[in-house]
Amino acid sequence: MFKYRQYVIDFTMYLYSSDNIIQKKNNKMILSMLLLVSYNPPKLSPCATWNSNGTTVIDKSLNDRENISTNSNESCASLFVDINNNSYCSLINSHVVNKFDSNDNGTSMITVAGTGCPGPTSTMLDHPYGIFVDRNLNLYVADSFNNRIQCFAPGKLNATTIVGFGSYINVTLNTPTGIALDADNHLFIVDSYHHRIIRLIQREIRCLIGCSGESGTTESHLYNPHTMVFDSDGNMFVDDFNNNRIQKFFLLTNSCRKSTNLKVEQSYVILFSFFLAAIVISINAGPIGSTNHAQTICPQVCQQNGMKWTTGWRTTIFGQMSVCDCISE
Repeated sequence: MFKYRQYVIDFTMYLYSSDNIIQKKNNKMILSMLLLVSYNPPKLSPCATWNSNGTTVIDKSLNDRENISTNSNESCASLFVDINNNSYCSLINSHVVNKFDSNDNGTSMITVAGTGCPGPTSTMLDHPYGIFVDRNLNLYVADSFNNRIQCFAPGKLNATTIVGFGSYINVTLNTPTGIALDADNHLFIVDSYHHRIIRLIQREIRCLIGCSGESGTTESHLYNPHTMVFDSDGNMFVDDFNNNRIQKFFLLTNSCRKSTNLKVEQSYVILFSFFLAAIVISINAGPIGSTNHAQTICPQVCQQNGMKWTTGWRTTIFGQMSVCDCISE
């Protein structure tokens, strides 16, 4: 049985201010991270990587959540505010996405996606969940029970399938519930029942988080995640639904270059030698607190850059950033 829950939203907050990701107000949890705004997404390299181990920023207290009220008989599963300050609301059981016009204080509502009946055609949705509107006002919908991501052009009720059932992308989704776009319109998907976060770049799917495909409670696992967002630094926040927690995954690298900090370690130099000395590349790895932590993080960081770990690491910037020493395989 598909389940969902809603959140208290403070409309004065903005997602992409890292200070406002999570706040408390009137003794209730305010999760501004679910009120997405499209006019300031982070710019992320196609080669960007994130720490595969998450840090829990909220747990257990997520059991106390409240509905997002609208003037319909059903609560929103997801909200979005576009560049014109119009708000969008996905209604799972009504199988539609509604838009509220900012020019009349949100009292005027129109249906911009779905017919009200569940189905697999280009005009229909089946339990729509996550929504995102880009700068060109294209509406992206996580059509969860159809296992696909739909894109509705402005004013159009016929959608194009971007990923999933009926698309040309070779990937099978299992109840996608969340979507996000970065500054270059690269698509990020919460593949809920595969317990993972994936990314679409140039018709290629890359798994970012939870790539074992198995649910779990450890820092590297998710259990039916529902939504994800970024802060202004590109760090990823995931609503790990069945684990009752919000997980933060730190951005590790945001460039396709191997490194900007190279050092050459040579025990000897032979002029015109055919032997190449090893080049050790130091790659940013986020905060590392101990050698045991480094033994978990550094092999992943090096592998993601096509290299292997030398066992070397060190902390820089007053303990706020660490680097792993990697070497070409």
